[in-house]
Amino acid sequence: MSDFFKVVYIKELKEVEPMPCRWEDKKILHWPASKKAWIKYTCEVKQSNIMLFNHALSAADGICENSFTEEERDELKQLIDLKFSVIAIKLDHIDERLGVCGLPPEKDHDTNILFPLNDIHKVQELEQKLNIAEFKAKIFGHFRRVNETGLFWKSACYKLCGFLFTKSLLTNYSWTGLSRTSAVKGPFNKYGNILDLFYKVVHYSDNSFNYSQRDLLFRDGVLKHGITRLNGSNKKKTLL
Repeated sequence: MSDFFKVVYIKELKEVEPMPCRWEDKKILHWPASKKAWIKYTCEVKQSNIMLFNHALSAADGICENSFTEEERDELKQLIDLKFSVIAIKLDHIDERLGVCGLPPEKDHDTNILFPLNDIHKVQELEQKLNIAEFKAKIFGHFRRVNETGLFWKSACYKLCGFLFTKSLLTNYSWTGLSRTSAVKGPFNKYGNILDLFYKVVHYSDNSFNYSQRDLLFRDGVLKHGITRLNGSNKKKTLL
């Protein structure tokens, strides 16, 4: 249950927000403003036990549509999207809390590939080489050792992303190749071999992980907020 999501109405802020279930207890929202202190708000639970954050986000949008004026709906949707970006950054820093922050590029000597990949041509090369069964087995064995068993799938996904790709590389892609800006994006969903490898490695860590969760994580987390994740990482390095 702690990894599910719910939608709440925050009375003091007059906002509708999607968030992890564990943040709300007995109509009190504990908002993680910092590592040292949590802000408490009174709230009203609108919907709970939602498996995916993307579904919670849609539910919050629906509540906004039915409960507020057009001006209020636009403002609330912007706030919800901002909160999604913040949560994506928090999840992205899981790898740092697990102790992999600052690791130098690692070379898989069995396959002669330097990770994390930092060039689109290297991604294409990896996709092609994964057609070779022996190569694919070696790569799987390498990253299976990196992502230990028993690691929750969300943590395993972001940890594996950090080993496979640089954040700057991922800003060159969207899930389908479409972009909300004038920037040219490549379609990441065409890399079937890489996505299959990613699924198998994470599933080895947590066998509850499925293909739908993989696609949603890449589409709505890793790729959609690629610039935000990159800027958040650069900002943290500056502060350090």
